[in-house]
Amino acid sequence: MAMFRRRKGFCDGDYGNGTGRRSRSLRRLRGLRRQKFSLRKSTLRPVRSWRLCVENESMITIVDYHLNNLRSIENTLRRLGQDVRVTSDADDVRTAEKLVLPGVGAFPDAMRNLDVLGLGGPIIERVRSGTPILGICLGMHLLLDESEEFGSNRGLGLISGRVRKLPGGVHIPHMGWNQLQPRRKDRLLEGVEEGSFVYFVHSYYAVPRDPGAVMASTDYGIQFPSVLASGNVWATQFHPEKSQRVGERILLNFAQL
Repeated sequence: MAMFRRRKGFCDGDYGNGTGRRSRSLRRLRGLRRQKFSLRKSTLRPVRSWRLCVENESMITIVDYHLNNLRSIENTLRRLGQDVRVTSDADDVRTAEKLVLPGVGAFPDAMRNLDVLGLGGPIIERVRSGTPILGICLGMHLLLDESEEFGSNRGLGLISGRVRKLPGGVHIPHMGWNQLQPRRKDRLLEGVEEGSFVYFVHSYYAVPRDPGAVMASTDYGIQFPSVLASGNVWATQFHPEKSQRVGERILLNFAQL
């Protein structure tokens, strides 16, 4: 449909899928029914044939607003033992136990699609009622008040702040592996070591009004927020589903919130 056209944005999805060794290892995971993980000294360690999963009774609802890369996050969560629902139905959002808001593309197109599909209001209502939400990449930006991408555009307003473009002097987009520097303890980052590498693809970054909302930052010309948390709202600038073992740990932590 024309209303859901894809514009080349700055939180786009043209990134790699990790090493070949990891891909082969993931294939070996398929078909395992019972999975678990063990934690020792804050490090995620494999237990018998890479069994890293935690079964969880609550369902994770991934919001499909026709401008997001859903397959990677859906497959990763399912492989990690989670019950997942992908939906564009506002009623599903209203009854969600946990929400994931992924995204690739341009901020104004994403907000337009959320409005056209009638999803923006239900997301706000459900999160304000206490439901945990995880925004990923563009999904992180959508959680803020506004963005300067392609002009001034309003966001969902679940984290007070603004989205700005990365400054000059570095290659844009910021694409590839970079390190996390945790600033504060948070359940989403439990077991994630300082300096862990995660995968980024973006040209804009979030600037929360409250500096206390920054749980981790990353250096790329400037120190920008790479993990935000405010109440029951969490967000990552990087793609946890593309960040191998560290990203899997973060997703498992979210599943257990």
